Amino acid sequence: MCGPIGLGFAGRRPELVRRVVLGSTWAWPTSADTPRGKFSMIVGGPVGEFAQVNFNAFAALGIENGIVRELPADVADVYVRPFRPLDRRGIAAFYPGQITAATDYFEEVEAGLPRLADRKALLFWALKDVGFPGSDTARFEATFPDHRTIQLPDADHFFFEDAAEVMIPAIRAFIASSPIASATAPGGRDR
Repeated sequence: MCGPIGLGFAGRRPELVRRVVLGSTWAWPTSADTPRGKFSMIVGGPVGEFAQVNFNAFAALGIENGIVRELPADVADVYVRPFRPLDRRGIAAFYPGQITAATDYFEEVEAGLPRLADRKALLFWALKDVGFPGSDTARFEATFPDHRTIQLPDADHFFFEDAAEVMIPAIRAFIASSPIASATAPGGRDR
């Protein structure tokens, strides 16, 4: 939920934002009948809470299923370690439920997007993440007319683990230059 949190702040304080870099995210209310909404209802509900609190399931399965490449064990451990203590597991069950429950907040985030529309934007989109369909990409592309989208065909939810070699130079070029620099993900396309 980092995208909605960051965009919520940016929409409230647009004077602090020069450019926008986003990746596989959203910034509007989510219906319970979409894949993202179904995830929210299940993982953020009683079943998800039981699995997370008792088995650290959300963190462990998220890493196992949300990254295409094989992570070294020590790197995977960094993702699940914060949720090993029983008293810290509840938050991992709470925040998925907010995807559908925090409608007022998401309406506020969406309402703030026009305040950012004149910023240059670099969008990364992980094509293996079913939680963020092409319709989300299209909404951001419409929001930010001066954008560049880099599709990541071999990346999933934790796309930065799958595509760092593409993302890091693209972000550096985007920040360093006035026009948006060109880079293409292997097997992907720019739009």
